[in-house]
Amino acid sequence: MKEYFKDIFEYEQWANNEFINIIESMKSPPDSILNLMSHIINARIIWLGRIKKINFNTEVWQKYKKDDLRNIHSSSVNSVLKFISENTEEDFEKIIEYENSKGEKFSSRLSDILIHLSHHSAYHRGQLVIHLKSVNSVLPDTDYILYVKNFKKIN
Repeated sequence: MKEYFKDIFEYEQWANNEFINIIESMKSPPDSILNLMSHIINARIIWLGRIKKINFNTEVWQKYKKDDLRNIHSSSVNSVLKFISENTEEDFEKIIEYENSKGEKFSSRLSDILIHLSHHSAYHRGQLVIHLKSVNSVLPDTDYILYVKNFKKIN
């Protein structure tokens, strides 16, 4: 499971960077695009905080400037990858207790939280494509299978 999550978040890093490349190339990206990309990053930071019981003082819809996206994204993914590497296989079955942004209490298995986080990012990347279509002719192809073909070695 540890290798699976490592692969998923390395893919996340690549896929989100493909969108950041386009956003950085835009003279003045629309707020809707900056909001969505920032939200993807914020969710990762917030969930890592919930898992580790740390408050990073990050808001769900906090918006970043286009020139800050890459560094904040890279830092947050590297923090998740480091967290994954520090855990044992058994740790992914641990139950994590947390509060959502409304203050409601929940508990979920660590592996389910990480899967949710990956799916959450993919969902919002789909929304980014819709927003980008109206303002940019170049759209990133971030399919997982493309990532595997181009960046992963098959044994």
